[in-house]
Amino acid sequence: MALDQKIRSLYSGHLFRPAMHEHENEEIFYVRDMPFELEAIALRWLESSVDYRREGPRGTAMTAVGWDAMMRWMLHQLRNAVDLLPVASVR
Repeated sequence: MALDQKIRSLYSGHLFRPAMHEHENEEIFYVRDMPFELEAIALRWLESSVDYRREGPRGTAMTAVGWDAMMRWMLHQLRNAVDLLPVASVR
């Protein structure tokens, strides 16, 4: 993992809070600023959620509402995945 990726890595234990930026009278969050592990997921998610996608001076971004929507979508996906896990019996 490259240093710039490690700096943004959830795996490395870094806390994360999105840094919102003002662009054209709207708060946006740059995808390249999010945790490295979520960058490709966010770009793919934005392909199907174009209402939240923006292009700012630093590249692809999403609106603050889009960030909230993506977090809710990710939690929904994780909850569905957990429900599919087998339940182990306690010894």
